[in-house]
Amino acid sequence: MRKPGFSQQFFTQFSLLILGLFVILPIWSIARLAFDGSLKSRPVEFHLFPVEFSIAPLLKILDRPYQSVSFSALMQNSLLVSFGAALAAVVLGISLAYAFARFRFPGRRPGLFLMLLTALLPPIAFTTPLYIVLSILKIRTTLFGLAIIYAAFAMPFCIWNMRAAFQAIPKELEEAAFLDGAAQA
Repeated sequence: MRKPGFSQQFFTQFSLLILGLFVILPIWSIARLAFDGSLKSRPVEFHLFPVEFSIAPLLKILDRPYQSVSFSALMQNSLLVSFGAALAAVVLGISLAYAFARFRFPGRRPGLFLMLLTALLPPIAFTTPLYIVLSILKIRTTLFGLAIIYAAFAMPFCIWNMRAAFQAIPKELEEAAFLDGAAQA
């Protein structure tokens, strides 16, 4: 195997440096804005470092990040939605994952493929149908509607992972448990 030449190595390292800057620069910019005390509204010019270093803007955002809603209320909403969506995806995905792992039925392979395909589609592709359905159900602006959407997007990933976990358990172990008196659900 031939070693890469200096020019190829330089080009690779330079490309990775540029790519790294594209990733790090927006993150650095957000962190810089959190500590720039000279800003009274939105920034109009770019600075690499804060013009006037202060933790006051950060404390102001932590106190009242959005109009009159406190940070703790926003955090509570986020935790409620994320844990609710995760719980719903796991509870609803267990039975489907078990069925895909243990049973052979018509449409099993196309079903798995379609589920994988929906996981690969960008979420923006579902915007219009979700808007219509959530508006009809009158939950478009609720935390419950948001949790349903998050759970729906997490389901394919959840099902594929749990299916692999169920397939890793030997079928003989399940049969032995049934013989020993484990109840079948």
